Amino acid sequence: MTTAVQEGVGAGWRWPFFRDERRFWSFATVVLGAVSFLRGIRYPNSWSATQASINYHQGLVKRGLFGATFGGWLHFERYLRFSLFSYLLMSVLVILLGLLVHQSGALRRLGAGEPVAVFFVSYALTFLANLVGYLDIPLGILTVGLLLIRDARLRAVAAVPLCVAGILIHEMFLIVFLPVVLFSFLVDGLQLASRRERSRVWLIGAVVALVCFAMTVRLALQRPMTAAQVAAMRTEIEDKSDFPVNPGVFEVFLRSSSDNVHVVAEHFRKRAWVVGVEAGVGAFLPPAVMMIAAFWLAARALKVAMERRLVLGAGMVAMLSPLLMYLFGWDAARWDALMCLESFLVLLVLVRTTRGQVVRLPMEYRYASIVVIAVGMATGGSLLDAKSENRFPFLLDLHRVSDEVKQDGWVCPDL
Repeated sequence: MTTAVQEGVGAGWRWPFFRDERRFWSFATVVLGAVSFLRGIRYPNSWSATQASINYHQGLVKRGLFGATFGGWLHFERYLRFSLFSYLLMSVLVILLGLLVHQSGALRRLGAGEPVAVFFVSYALTFLANLVGYLDIPLGILTVGLLLIRDARLRAVAAVPLCVAGILIHEMFLIVFLPVVLFSFLVDGLQLASRRERSRVWLIGAVVALVCFAMTVRLALQRPMTAAQVAAMRTEIEDKSDFPVNPGVFEVFLRSSSDNVHVVAEHFRKRAWVVGVEAGVGAFLPPAVMMIAAFWLAARALKVAMERRLVLGAGMVAMLSPLLMYLFGWDAARWDALMCLESFLVLLVLVRTTRGQVVRLPMEYRYASIVVIAVGMATGGSLLDAKSENRFPFLLDLHRVSDEVKQDGWVCPDL
């Protein structure tokens, strides 16, 4: 009788999303991922709005392509238009990430999907949502869009113009996003039966790398703009914008790359900044370690030892490449979050090339995933502009935004 009662009670709790592990982890990815995303979303700040208005009216300048195209076509001097387009781009990036997860089969063939849930529920996604309006988002769209092209030869052809566009949008594309694109050429080339086709794909990948490197060096070595040029740029943007421009954006164009390195070196001497870096490591290290561990386990599925070592080495370089931005910028948490994103993309690319093989993850990985997810949901702290994350169930934040819009309209925060 006891057994019958227990079975009856248990049968009543067989909900669709909890019947098996794969459904559970997919459910957790969507629901908890949405919570993680909403914790970080906000108004685009004045830095991003000002940066999106930079154009080529003063000559070829770094970070000018986005403003010279979309900024001019859609009139980003109007903050409402810029905000709506920024939210659209953020939505596109999330959708493309979902498509890449589906295409890779990571929810079906990478354990029960634990690594996917770990990334989407991590504080990294919260921080990435907080980057709404920043040029990191269109760069991410270019990168994920390229990775979604399954045919390595077509991707190699598309990579040349798209990667050049990425460099012209923001030169950090070379360090942060290009490595995973090159990694996709490497692993896809290993799957080609013909040595000639493999060499062709790798050659085009090398050309992409060289062109992007040359473009970045060209932008980095050009002389900083003069004070008069920067003043003219600022006046032009201020005169037509309906939001307060951020003066810090224009200071970027007065500094060379070596100047940036010196400024970062000064930040390393500031205890408050170093403490912030340490806090960021605590927030972003757990999901990054989980991505790297899943990548190592997936790479073991490669049967040829030489290929396995090559993929492991190249993958680790690509995963950790965003940390090089510590040399050029002081947005430490931003680089950490982008490192988590890059690690996740590298993992998806590798899983996609395993040709239907199921990567079994040990029970220890599953338990660790639960702990990391719990820690990620509890993680808080300063996001961009020293803002705190939104709090579930977000009703207070929704009412606050609604009241602000009713009283003042859709206005740019003066940050």
